[in-house]
Amino acid sequence: MIFSGWLLHSRLKKALDQLNCGMYEAASKELRSILKESRKENHEEREVLFYLAECLMAMGDEKLEKGKCADALRDFEEAVALQVEFPDLYFRIGKCCLALGVEERAEKNFQKALSMNEQYKNARLALAEVYIRGQKFDLAFREYEWIHEQGMDVDEAAFAEARRIADSGDFQRGVTLLREMFRERPDRVKVLFQQGKRRFQERDYKGAIASFRELLSGHAGFPDVYNLMGVAYCGAAAFEDAEKAFLQAMKLNPVYLDPRLNLAFLYEKMNKKGKAIEVFEGILAVDPGNVIAKEGLKKLQG
Repeated sequence: MIFSGWLLHSRLKKALDQLNCGMYEAASKELRSILKESRKENHEEREVLFYLAECLMAMGDEKLEKGKCADALRDFEEAVALQVEFPDLYFRIGKCCLALGVEERAEKNFQKALSMNEQYKNARLALAEVYIRGQKFDLAFREYEWIHEQGMDVDEAAFAEARRIADSGDFQRGVTLLREMFRERPDRVKVLFQQGKRRFQERDYKGAIASFRELLSGHAGFPDVYNLMGVAYCGAAAFEDAEKAFLQAMKLNPVYLDPRLNLAFLYEKMNKKGKAIEVFEGILAVDPGNVIAKEGLKKLQG
């Protein structure tokens, strides 16, 4: 075989490391090459497609933040074409379409995201915005009301006043009040998360760790932040701290596989072969088709 198992494992690990480090272009190139070769050899490609979709979504996010909506849209559409179903992808396509003034398409994509996750608050807020632009104030009001009924913390007196105004027949004025009430405010958590990722990409591992620690000091329930902090600790060669971070991510979300894979690779790096095997076996117990875990286990047992 040209594309042997150990080479698949090695290249997937490299691509995953690049993805975790924010090196999205490099990761995308590696994953596309792996996908091409794995199809030649009839290897399972689901994991590769999943990570390529994640990579394209991250690349699109970077372009979206710079206001390059058309370029971001191409990345998101390519990810969807991989037939990896993420509600976040449809939400992002909707955001791009809304920014580009294609409201009908934006509406369809926000609705698609909500069909996959009806609790997706940001998709509902964006859908309400589409309805406002189309002068469909009754539909916009319905979306705001749905969000309120799910327990979102708002000024109850102000919400009651907006509802009274809408009930009197003036949906436009009622929706205007609700739009301001539900308007997205600067998110300190998001700012720190993006700051930590940027510092990591610049290989400022200590800076990245500081950003993630500050974020977690007030919001300790984010497994993805613990996972990224663990990767940053690996970059700083603080392996014991990395282990703790990955374990906490796993504790917060037992089905989140990224920290499990990272932990297995960490144990392999620390020459803790038995522990690495144990983690890979645990991954395969919940996801028998996980190619990275299969190849990692095969390498350690070979």
